Amino acid sequence: MTKYGQALPYIQRATEYINSNALLASQEMTTAINNGLCCYETYLLRGIAYYLQGYYKSAIEDLTTAIDYSSNNKEKAYYYRGMSKLALDDDSGISDLRNGGQDGIVFLRENNLMDYVPGQKRKKATVTTKRNAPTQTKKPVLKK
Repeated sequence: MTKYGQALPYIQRATEYINSNALLASQEMTTAINNGLCCYETYLLRGIAYYLQGYYKSAIEDLTTAIDYSSNNKEKAYYYRGMSKLALDDDSGISDLRNGGQDGIVFLRENNLMDYVPGQKRKKATVTTKRNAPTQTKKPVLKK
């Protein structure tokens, strides 16, 4: 059986927990990783769980590892790594969001960052819960 197949029960539990209890999701993935069941999904889910908990540096580390594990389908990892970087005021997150699929493009458009070049002066990204309804101007949050 492949590592992914062995990790699948952990991945399924973490997927169930991710929105309601990110701590449990990260613990599930840590258990899988500690048992040698390292694959794109284990690092991706733990990275997302860390992002949701506000552990942005840990999220970036895991999401980078997930990107390294995958030869394709990296959009979700790039999206969350980009959001984590922006939460730490690291403008290189914009480059990640450009590779973050439709969610990344939507975030960049809504925050007028499509043409932004890292290093130039910019306004802080405005996080919205509804289109065109700014609610805060600091850390990006996952849109549901």
